[in-house]
Amino acid sequence: MVPVISTGLMDIEPGLVFWTLVTFGLLFFLLRWKAWGPLLHMVAERERKLRDTIDSAKRDHEAAQALLEEHRKLVGDARRAGAEAVRQALADAEVARQELLQKSRTEATELLAQARRQIDDQVKRAKAELSGMVVDLAMDAAEKVLGEALSDPQRQRQLVEAYVQSFSQPQ
Repeated sequence: MVPVISTGLMDIEPGLVFWTLVTFGLLFFLLRWKAWGPLLHMVAERERKLRDTIDSAKRDHEAAQALLEEHRKLVGDARRAGAEAVRQALADAEVARQELLQKSRTEATELLAQARRQIDDQVKRAKAELSGMVVDLAMDAAEKVLGEALSDPQRQRQLVEAYVQSFSQPQ
């Protein structure tokens, strides 16, 4: 056994330095071989996965931006189409309103003309009826005044009708 000489903490002992270097070297090569290689490989793999994730996120962000832009364009197109549909519906409604208005005016004119024709027909019938009644009354009055029946009632009726017609026509 070698006697150990105790000296200060700052003294260099060659044997201790040698064995410390040998232990350090062995531990260094052992860690490099068994731990640092796999650790560095895991770090590199993790770095690659992070880069892939970041690239994927960038691609997804760009795709989302493109979809957002397409969505905005579709919304704008839909708004324009909706506005056009409303404008067209209003135009169609105006055309339909004008057609209904024209149709109602035409029907009103036709109803008015029909009513006038009916009134004219009724006035003519009433005049004819009244004329016949006046002739009958005049003949009855003449019979009573003369006190006897007229010899040719048919001829007398024609004369009275002609006389009544002369009053009914404007001069």
